[in-house]
Amino acid sequence: SGGGGGGGNGGSKALSSLERMQLNDSAVIYFEEAYRIRKVELGEEHVYTVTSRTNLGGAIAAQVLQGEQFRQKRLRELQEQKKEGKGDEPTTATATATATAWTPSKYTKEKWDVAEEHLRAAFRMSVNSPRGEQVVAPSSTPSSPSSS
Repeated sequence: SGGGGGGGNGGSKALSSLERMQLNDSAVIYFEEAYRIRKVELGEEHVYTVTSRTNLGGAIAAQVLQGEQFRQKRLRELQEQKKEGKGDEPTTATATATATAWTPSKYTKEKWDVAEEHLRAAFRMSVNSPRGEQVVAPSSTPSSPSSS
């Protein structure tokens, strides 16, 4: 029945946070491969290469945001447990989550930097060469040695 559009369709099931994260991990792998191939085959400034780099940067940024969203959700759950008296003794997980509530990890910062670099580089190339690398279409008729 329905696609991934959601809406009010009773036949489709929403993806869990974990499923979304797994799909995005796969997307990053495919975008990395597409970017690498296009960079080698078409060159850094080709419009398809720039598009692949934009897609890769966006997917990495989505990974970072999804991870942070998941972490914040877990933090809220732990805080609720503590309020309800289920978390009287702070566990290591609770203490760690509370201490790092709004401080992104070094790994998160590094991934964000990678995403930002891909997006900024793609943007610079798009501004510097809005139409991408100019490619001349091959002639559809065989060339004949004429002296016109």
